[in-house]
Amino acid sequence: MSIKNGASISYTLDAYDRIESVSSNWLPFAMANAGSRLTPISVIGKSLWSFISDGETASLSRKILNSVRTSSVSVIAPFRCDSPTTRRFMEMSVQPVSAGRIAIRTRMLRHEDRSHVGLPDGTPHASASFSKVCSWCKRLELADRGWLEIEAAISSTNSLNGAGASQAEHGICPECKTLVPSLFHADDRAAEKLADTDASGM
Repeated sequence: MSIKNGASISYTLDAYDRIESVSSNWLPFAMANAGSRLTPISVIGKSLWSFISDGETASLSRKILNSVRTSSVSVIAPFRCDSPTTRRFMEMSVQPVSAGRIAIRTRMLRHEDRSHVGLPDGTPHASASFSKVCSWCKRLELADRGWLEIEAAISSTNSLNGAGASQAEHGICPECKTLVPSLFHADDRAAEKLADTDASGM
């Protein structure tokens, strides 16, 4: 199963970030995208953080959840969820529900077909030229070229062949570190201003 443009997959978290439920189309998508271990029965009741091993990605995700719970304002953030033959441009909506519960919906905005490429699997690689893949935008970091799309990175260095193209530590690129928090910092400031106004009685 592939995600069509406009289609969405959703899940909910309880107040302790445990997965409460997943949408009916969760299983077919997981099975079709190398996520056979992520069946509903294997994820429901588990902590979200047990599925996010990278510290930078977990930190940014926690900030989003904390912002939504504190401000009671939804956050919508763009991200990528690529397959070996498709670039998927996605949108994540994080919404407050009740009593600290969170509803998360991911929606396909558009997709681009491409020739098959080996995607990084999050395993650290010893190559000095190739070190990280951004968990948010899926670009790769080259020591001498910065952050590039995987096709450009592969064509730019001989170190990205075979295992070299599939082994990279996950992280967050500087651009996404700046962009994603900016989507909810405005809401944080608005919530703080409202709290100050209520406190002053004005």
